[in-house]
Amino acid sequence: MRALIKVLCALSLLLGVIYIGMKLPLESIPKTMADKAKKPIAEVNVVGEFTFLSKQDVQNIIASGIEDGFLKQELKTLKTRIESLAWVESVNIKRRWPDKLDVQVEEYKPIARWNNDGVITVYGNYIEVGDNSNLAYLPMLKGDESRSEEIVQIYVMLTRLLAEREIKIAEIEVNDANAWKVRLDGFYTIDLGKGNTLDKMKNFLVVYDSQLYGLGEKIAYVDVRYEKGVAVKWKQGNTNLVVAN
Repeated sequence: MRALIKVLCALSLLLGVIYIGMKLPLESIPKTMADKAKKPIAEVNVVGEFTFLSKQDVQNIIASGIEDGFLKQELKTLKTRIESLAWVESVNIKRRWPDKLDVQVEEYKPIARWNNDGVITVYGNYIEVGDNSNLAYLPMLKGDESRSEEIVQIYVMLTRLLAEREIKIAEIEVNDANAWKVRLDGFYTIDLGKGNTLDKMKNFLVVYDSQLYGLGEKIAYVDVRYEKGVAVKWKQGNTNLVVAN
């Protein structure tokens, strides 16, 4: 019996030591974490290629959105606030111990202007940016916003057709009657009319290769709304029908 009592006492003592050893750290952890959660954010690092977006605008919106400490700050809400800026495509925010935030910002990359207040991105997305006159080096696409996807698709296909001849598009305009006009960069406007836009451009290129190449400075306007050939209006002279051989 004495031996059993000694064993039980030893076991109780051992369990007590283990309990105390476990109890102290567990009690101290919540207090430490609470202190860290309340610790203010000391630094925010904003990185990315800022071509169209102002880095200062991003920093300002972050400053106005930080409301809690390092661990309590809601990153999802802060991310949503930054993504509300017009040129922001994506945002990634990470905590960096002990009191910093790293913010990675990706901009939309435009390939064309849309009317006077928007742009089309490399993925074909339309975004409204307000006045886009500072992007005058990009081609202009004009048309109803509801048809933006169709117009962009045809713009891309026309661009590929013309690229073989190192010709660039300066502007595409599609009116309410679905009539297309394409202005070539440094050259003239081509009236494609309604329907069969790609086929008509191919017909134009046949005439261009055979009879119009090198005459861009003399041409004012080209009308391809004909089955055979194109009508050419010269800057000095009359309009005549040019038929490809």
